[in-house]
Amino acid sequence: MYKLLFGCLLATSAVYGQTNDLVDRIAPLYVKTKVDAQYTDRAATAGLKGAVVLRIVIDRDGIPRDPKFISFVDERDPANPKTRSAALGLDESAMAAVRKWRFSPAIKDLGPVATYATVEMTFHGPEHSPPGRFQEHQ
Repeated sequence: MYKLLFGCLLATSAVYGQTNDLVDRIAPLYVKTKVDAQYTDRAATAGLKGAVVLRIVIDRDGIPRDPKFISFVDERDPANPKTRSAALGLDESAMAAVRKWRFSPAIKDLGPVATYATVEMTFHGPEHSPPGRFQEHQ
């Protein structure tokens, strides 16, 4: 397993590249372009801090596809991962941000291949938030 860490004003993100039976012994991917997620008004009002964990497919062109919510780990109760509703919109914000990321594709046998990755986006609190809020779908 392989891990990259990225710092920003609002969130710290970790990407864990994973292989499957069809894609073994691949060269690891890395993030070329990263967009930060924003706090939602609901999460800021609640003072929510924690990590959103997503599963994505990174295609042969390095474009993230099909983000799936895995869990939300609330900083106040890290031993018990939460559902999407507990994330107060941070899940949607994280998915919107990761869709804009660009990766170098994973390489196998001198050619690009699609692979899975797990992205962990940690929200440190509204005091670290850049101006503006993520507009949630109502």
